[in-house]
Amino acid sequence: METHTIEIAGIPDELLELLDEQVRQRGGDRASFIRDLLRKELQRDSQPFAEGPRPHSGMSFEEILTPVHEQAAASGITEEELERVFAEARERVREEKRAARLP
Repeated sequence: METHTIEIAGIPDELLELLDEQVRQRGGDRASFIRDLLRKELQRDSQPFAEGPRPHSGMSFEEILTPVHEQAAASGITEEELERVFAEARERVREEKRAARLP
């Protein structure tokens, strides 16, 4: 397989520090990390998961949950049932965290 080199100008020091910290935490090197990051991001964009924007740090919680609420409304599930589903999921996560802390 043929490979190519991409040069990116204008990356601030702060961003490089964040990149290097992620590389240290995960192991490997910058090039491998960036290749994996590009692959994951581009594959995620090419898969028709849902309409609308992907969640990002600038979105409110309400904006992030809008697709969930729309899908719930389309399925006919009531708000009470949806709240129960979230409560059960939250409790499962708490139990898993508690179990993980036990020796």
